[in-house]
Amino acid sequence: MYEVTNSTQGAFYFHLMGIPGFEAFHIWISIPFFCLYTISITGNTSILAVIRTDPSLHQPMYLFLSMLALTDVGLTLTTLPTVLQLLWFDNSKISFEACFAQFFFLHGFSFMESSVLLAMSFDRYVAICRPLHYASILTNEVIGRIGLALVCRCVLAVLPSLFLLKRLPFCRSHLSHSYCLHQDMIRLVCADIRVNSWYGFALVLLIIVMDPLLIVLSYILILKNILSTATRTERLRALNNCLSHILAVLLLYVPMVGVSMTHRFTKHASPLVHVIMANVYLLAPPVMNPIIYSAKTKQIRQAIFHLFSPKSIQSLDVSMTYFLPENYKSIGEDDHKEPVDVVDTNVSTGHLHEVRMEAVGMVQNIALAERQPFHQEGEREESDEALGKDPQAHSQDAAVESHSKPQSLVNSITKQVCRILQSTRSGRQVLWTPPIMGLFNVTHPAFFLLTGIPGLESLHSWLAGPLCAMYAVALGGNAVILQAVRRQPSLHAPMYSFLSMLSFSDVAMALATLPTVFRTFCLHAHSIAFDACLTQMVLIHAFSMMESGILLAMSFDRYVAICHPLRYAAVLTGSVIAGTGLAVTTRSFLTLFPLPFLLRRLPLCRSNVLSHSYCLHPDLMRLACADVTVNSIYGLFVLVSTFGMDLLFVFLSYVLILRSVLAIASHEARLKALNTCVSHILAVLAFYVPMIGVSTVHRFGKQAPRYVHVLLSNVYLFVPPVLNPLIYSAKTKEIRRAVLRMFPRIRM
Repeated sequence: MYEVTNSTQGAFYFHLMGIPGFEAFHIWISIPFFCLYTISITGNTSILAVIRTDPSLHQPMYLFLSMLALTDVGLTLTTLPTVLQLLWFDNSKISFEACFAQFFFLHGFSFMESSVLLAMSFDRYVAICRPLHYASILTNEVIGRIGLALVCRCVLAVLPSLFLLKRLPFCRSHLSHSYCLHQDMIRLVCADIRVNSWYGFALVLLIIVMDPLLIVLSYILILKNILSTATRTERLRALNNCLSHILAVLLLYVPMVGVSMTHRFTKHASPLVHVIMANVYLLAPPVMNPIIYSAKTKQIRQAIFHLFSPKSIQSLDVSMTYFLPENYKSIGEDDHKEPVDVVDTNVSTGHLHEVRMEAVGMVQNIALAERQPFHQEGEREESDEALGKDPQAHSQDAAVESHSKPQSLVNSITKQVCRILQSTRSGRQVLWTPPIMGLFNVTHPAFFLLTGIPGLESLHSWLAGPLCAMYAVALGGNAVILQAVRRQPSLHAPMYSFLSMLSFSDVAMALATLPTVFRTFCLHAHSIAFDACLTQMVLIHAFSMMESGILLAMSFDRYVAICHPLRYAAVLTGSVIAGTGLAVTTRSFLTLFPLPFLLRRLPLCRSNVLSHSYCLHPDLMRLACADVTVNSIYGLFVLVSTFGMDLLFVFLSYVLILRSVLAIASHEARLKALNTCVSHILAVLAFYVPMIGVSTVHRFGKQAPRYVHVLLSNVYLFVPPVLNPLIYSAKTKEIRRAVLRMFPRIRM
């Protein structure tokens, strides 16, 4: 018999559950959870702060956004105590009353988020379809009433379910998640729950179904109004105003539908599936909403930039003047004292600052070229004495000339760049020959200057710590996997041979970026020779392409193992595996072989300052002051023919695998077959998701801050080598056992 208890009896505790099957790794799993919570709280509080402090954001759209951010903070803080308590301290107990309180706030904030998104869709409808009445309809009083109505609606909707559930006796105490959910708690009741079920169903219809239907209706009306707009530019501008809200809606409702479908139709699925879906539903919206609105909404992005602008601009000036000779270091200071007569008055202050920094980078070439004559003071004095001139007067003239020459050059370059910005907005083409080309007949700079994290130059020494830790994990983890596969005869199978290739490419990728990243962040040495930069560029892109090819080969390995298991050993022999590895390597280097020659033919004269702490082809191509059509077309060809085709074939292989798995009669056999693919699927996602993010930002987020591009590129290059050994060590039992045999003192 079960012990029957309820809130009227003595102390009763529910027992929470973490990640089923990974209880031994809870302390490691807590790291990404803590990072997600940090991003959510920091991002949403930053949005709340900039909306509160910036009067230009006291508009209906941003007031609703502040409601969304406040809701996300509340939702995050509701789950944070129990999740971290369970993962950090292995304490799974939660009291009866505390569980009900968490259940109330969890569902209340979830319904609140849905309601706020509905209100934001109404805001978009009025702004686009009734623009002349926008300010008169959505006044501050109306917005306040809407916010109060949303809070009352959610509280009144969740409160009855709280009392309906509390009246029932509980037979069991073990929950299925690390927080208290209604559908999870009701499963522990040993009484008639039809009233609860019907009330929950009514809530789903009134909120979870009605809200998205009304949002879809508002967008139908918006689309109808947009299609009646005359020009294509106005249509795109109107749709762009809705893009952030559409992404936020998808982030909430897609995981919500996924959780509902999993709970309704896959009750016999692994508990891990339910836990992952619930965590995605509760964590994805609070984490992604501030990122979406910061990246896509220019006003929010500019407000955040202004919130942190004084320190970031000052550190940027210091880092730029650090590389100049002494008689050129006054450039960065005088730039702020003598404003340039900007041609385009619409150029923002932040954009103008970036233009001037590019101009300073160009003048560095002149400064470095003139460094030697400036150090020959003795020779100059002797020649002056021979001609009967006063050496002191000559030195004063030289000082004036050394200051005015670079200063005037910076002003000239800045004016021309602003003219180009103005002509770009008006649709005209302007050919620009930088003044450097007129002064020196130099096609390539002697070296490039690497950049760390823009705006955080003073913190580079602190950022070196986590970067060194990531490199240690990448090199150590992949080296351990290579050694385990080599030493254990049981791992001399096709799957692990491909895994060793993947580990080798990860080690090579980490070693390709390690020298320049270490010098930039630890030693503050930012220069890299021209030829060394080209070499690093080829190695980074080659090993990245090699990793894509190996992931494709591993998907073929999984296809043969699941769809043709009897022919597995005959198809994937040792010679076939070696030939596959050789073909992947040859394809990578032959495809990238033309790149350095295509770059060498271009005059790189715009600047010698790169945007990352390593050399990438798009970054180098941006510095060319000539036609780069051939480089762009070849780069697109490489991207489509390698990464694009690899991803397409990986997807096709899993379509065939899924088709074969669904034909298996036994449910356990299906799960076992799919479980062998989980590690590879995670490795594919860890590689291609950051790559798609980098490509998307590079294509559609050109106006985004520089640090967004830098951070995404770092994630793309650093995350796969770090995560791959962790994924395969955690998910592949044979690898885990082999590692334990190598380190016998370790106990799981």
